[in-house]
Amino acid sequence: MFSLILCIFVFLALTDTAHGSRCLKCLHRNSDTCEGESVSCKGESQCFVMSEYANMNGQIFRSIAKGCAEEIPCDSSGYVSNSMFLVRENVKCCSGDNCNTNKYYMPPDNVKPSGRVCPDCFKGNSFDDCISDKTRECKHKEDKCVTYTGQFKNPDGSNVQLSQKGCMSPSICKHGFAILIGFEDVSMSGIRCT
Repeated sequence: MFSLILCIFVFLALTDTAHGSRCLKCLHRNSDTCEGESVSCKGESQCFVMSEYANMNGQIFRSIAKGCAEEIPCDSSGYVSNSMFLVRENVKCCSGDNCNTNKYYMPPDNVKPSGRVCPDCFKGNSFDDCISDKTRECKHKEDKCVTYTGQFKNPDGSNVQLSQKGCMSPSICKHGFAILIGFEDVSMSGIRCT
């Protein structure tokens, strides 16, 4: 009888893991907390917690997201910056059902130069290309120059049109501004990384 009960428990454990892992899922813009509900992931995905810090012309936003890490670059950080706009992103992943209980976390900013120098300009409320003779010394993992023109929704819900040039990390260049959790892309006229 004991061996039958043991077999049932082993069977239940195996069928439960065959359905994939479970992660807490939530997204809160302009907030540094979210609890999340438990959801099933595709396959044996890790779970993630993504924290985002943004400073747009002196206005500070913090946002957080949790979920299944199927398409998220785990244990990574991303940067976008110019003289008026800074976004820092930190992603931490973990293994195990609903392991992503971590709170908002942004490591100290690494201000070491990356060696890249990019054009630097910011023009709000406009789709016109911003033009400037200023440059910006990129820092840490920012080794791409970016030109962006478009409209997005700020973490506070307000719509912003802008044109900007500055520095960007490869992870955000690869995925575009769609990977940012605090900002919702409304209409992107163009993004170019060089």
